[in-house]
Amino acid sequence: MKRRRFLTAIGAGSVGTGALVGTGSYDTIRSQRRVKLEVDGEEIDRREISFVAFCIAIEDLEEGDTHEDFTITPDEFENDDLVGIEWDSGEIPVQTVVLKTGPEFFNFDVSGSTSGTNIVGNRGDGEEGNDQSPQTPCGFDDGFCSVKFNWDGESFEWDPGQDDCFED
Repeated sequence: MKRRRFLTAIGAGSVGTGALVGTGSYDTIRSQRRVKLEVDGEEIDRREISFVAFCIAIEDLEEGDTHEDFTITPDEFENDDLVGIEWDSGEIPVQTVVLKTGPEFFNFDVSGSTSGTNIVGNRGDGEEGNDQSPQTPCGFDDGFCSVKFNWDGESFEWDPGQDDCFED
């Protein structure tokens, strides 16, 4: 993929050359790009998934469970923007699946399932739970731990720094 570069400007109003600072890559803002899909003749406005987290009841973890028990298969839509996943957790019961898109959290209660399919909803439909953040995606329940996988544009990669279920 060819990378595009952009300049970031500081301040409002006119921008002079002194106000331009640093550069970034197009890929760093890819997850913020809007996607329009047409489903049964109705246009749906979505953003690409940046990460998925699985919320697990701490009491459901067993010795030998690991992040490697999880498989996540991306569903690609228009322009290769990811808006849905299929997942499997082996034998680990998952209570909630969290999909993060742009500024929104989409929380799916899966009630102890070990596999499923989840697709983000319309923009503005996501709802952040109390104490939920990108650093604590399952922070809305003290009895949960989370295992998090970041989308790198091609696959989901385990985020050991944001995993409080399994040790590295």
